[in-house]
Amino acid sequence: MADDFEKIRRRLRLAVVGMALGMFLAVLSQTVVATAMPAIIVELGGFGRYAWVATAYLVAATVTMPIAGRIADIYGCKRVLLAGIGLFTVASIPAGMSQTLNELVAYRALQGIGGGVVMIGSLVGMAQLFPPQRRARYQALVAMVYALASVLGPALGGFITDGVGWSWVFLMNVPLGAIVLAVVVRTLPNLQAGTDVSRPDYIGMVLLVLAVMPLMFALSSGGVLFDWLSWQIVVCLAFGAVMTAVLITMEMRTESPILTVDIYRIRGVPVSLAASVLTGFGFYAALLFVPLLLFSASGMSASAAGSHLTPMLLGMVVGAVVMGRRLSRGKGTHRRLALTSTGLAIVGLFLMSTVSEGASILATDGTIVLVGLGLGGMLATFGSAVQGAVPPNMLGAATSSLSFYRSVGGMLGVTAAGAVLTNRLRERLSDAVSFDASSPGTSAALPPNWLGNVQLDPRSVSDDQTEIVAELARSGLDPPVAEALAEAFPSALTGAIGEVFLVTAAVVVLAFGLSLFLRSQNEEETG
Repeated sequence: MADDFEKIRRRLRLAVVGMALGMFLAVLSQTVVATAMPAIIVELGGFGRYAWVATAYLVAATVTMPIAGRIADIYGCKRVLLAGIGLFTVASIPAGMSQTLNELVAYRALQGIGGGVVMIGSLVGMAQLFPPQRRARYQALVAMVYALASVLGPALGGFITDGVGWSWVFLMNVPLGAIVLAVVVRTLPNLQAGTDVSRPDYIGMVLLVLAVMPLMFALSSGGVLFDWLSWQIVVCLAFGAVMTAVLITMEMRTESPILTVDIYRIRGVPVSLAASVLTGFGFYAALLFVPLLLFSASGMSASAAGSHLTPMLLGMVVGAVVMGRRLSRGKGTHRRLALTSTGLAIVGLFLMSTVSEGASILATDGTIVLVGLGLGGMLATFGSAVQGAVPPNMLGAATSSLSFYRSVGGMLGVTAAGAVLTNRLRERLSDAVSFDASSPGTSAALPPNWLGNVQLDPRSVSDDQTEIVAELARSGLDPPVAEALAEAFPSALTGAIGEVFLVTAAVVVLAFGLSLFLRSQNEEETG
């Protein structure tokens, strides 16, 4: 009897490992292309569609999440997960063998569909395998995998591209995906779907895609592919808003909607989902701007600055594990731990906003760890609160909603933080050289997209002041103005990034406020 129990436990552990690895590959694919793109553009061309390779995956994965979650509720997570792993793995082959950038974008979209299904299938599978009191522990594992894949992606992409070529950034998914597929087939039990709905809401699926895809495209490409006031962005936003209204109207009249409106009536769920948007905002803003701050304030290289994301990763892992264990052992309520986590993140982000040129690296790394502790705890706590509040037949819908809102928050964070950085940097530079930012002699003559590209890639701005002066002079600026701007640039950039962290801290303050209204079931039962 003891041997049988040990075999079952070992099988479940392997199932969790398989799902965690699947999620790792899916999340990794969001960021691994960042450092491979220069080599891809050199070989395939299409510089004007530079960002589409990343955008296609992100938009497709995010749109797929709510659909995958609801289908998992109907048919069970194992079928959904296997289908997602299969599509993700197969699509990686033509992606790695693409001959044109248009082909790569199309196959990246297919990869994104598979990746979105894998992420949701893995999350739902972990939730269905274990009772509510143990789920918080696996939310910590999810947070760890999510953070690890996000941080390692760019470094791994650069290493693979330099070593064996950019194609293997995609082709590496084939053997790894096959391993995940084999592990899941052999170890994950056929969990009951838990709902009496016999068929998905196909009309709702189509409307969801039509509503979310243009909105996601606008959020991810505004200010990057197109100007925010361009007709492409305006049309996408308007069409998405109209289709969202149609979707909500239709879903409220459907017996088995793809968007389970009932989860929003469960106490604590709307609060946790709203807080997940803010968590995504904070996480992606920190992920993008921590290296840039170190690059500007400490004068280190871009690669060295990127390595300092490791303290944030370690902090996230510790924060998620500690909060998850406290929840699983009944040593803290969701509200109390959410307040603690958001408080840590707020303090850390505020301290990051005060970092100035020449700041101590050790002290800065300590602050980065504090940010990670808070964000990791937020990921684990809000995720556990949602999954613990909904009945088993809504786990898929609730889990997919968590990931969906977190992704939306992440894109909002990158977009808003990037806008703050660009605007404040432009103003600080114009103030430093005593010019009006709107005058043709300064901002209008800067190299196209020069300031906008700063937040996307620190390497777009050299730390060699001579090169900055030469670049500005080539744009038509008078040499004295170019020299003044180049001299003011490091201080202006550091100050602008500080304001980005201040805005991000203010956003997390909203999550702290929402946490005051968070009550989990165990709190209600105990009074």
